[in-house]
Amino acid sequence: MAGIDYREVRARIPISRVLELLGYQSQTRRGHQLRGPCPIQESSHSQSDIFAVHLGKHVYYCHHCKSGGDQLKLWQAIHKRSLYRATLELCQAAHIEVPWLKPAPDSRCTSSPQRSSRNR
Repeated sequence: MAGIDYREVRARIPISRVLELLGYQSQTRRGHQLRGPCPIQESSHSQSDIFAVHLGKHVYYCHHCKSGGDQLKLWQAIHKRSLYRATLELCQAAHIEVPWLKPAPDSRCTSSPQRSSRNR
């Protein structure tokens, strides 16, 4: 299974875009911080402010369910997927190409060629 460059995904998809894709409506905004109901536990109190998002730092935290993390973790928690699967789905939803990790150079290919025993 090919590796995903998670750092690149985080750089390309801000947490504000994830909230937009989720259809999240915050109750209040103060500067870079949004507050409202928790989309992870689907809080029945639409007027609650237990869920906090810092748009500048691209992190969230729920004071009720204690879930927190970055935009990938948020998508993962809401959709109950592995990080790998959640990231693939988020890239598709955001209409960006998945940034795959480049394979590490094979050390056998970069070393000098060895002479075969027939040429000795």
